[in-house]
Amino acid sequence: MPAPITRSLGEFASALTFEALPSAAVEAVITGFTDSVAVMYSGMAFPLSRIALETIGTRGPSAESRLLLGAERASAVDAALVNSATLGAGVFDDVAFAGCHTSVILLPALFAEADALGLGGRDVIRAYAAGYEAWARLSERDPDSY
Repeated sequence: MPAPITRSLGEFASALTFEALPSAAVEAVITGFTDSVAVMYSGMAFPLSRIALETIGTRGPSAESRLLLGAERASAVDAALVNSATLGAGVFDDVAFAGCHTSVILLPALFAEADALGLGGRDVIRAYAAGYEAWARLSERDPDSY
């Protein structure tokens, strides 16, 4: 009997190393990061970004992760929320499998958690590649899910 999908994806993601990534994949991830950060900064002009910032302002201080890759900090969960809202605010972000905005889901959580854990660029690239691959496999199973 084949392993359940969650186990298979978890084993794949935990075993993936930066060194195993093809250089073309690393270049594509870096291009995606650059595009997403630019889109996030443009998203700061939209009301959704301000609303997200105001919402987390009532939750108390934490210094785990950067908000909008700037100097202000919040908990990793709150940073992921604000960064995701801001990245998706203008709907200029990338579209991938089944019409989904994959980077809006992956990047804010990865950036926030990397900040909280003190991880470097290679770790974030590896995690993004693993998440993107998992998303691709799940999309193949149900391409009309969006």
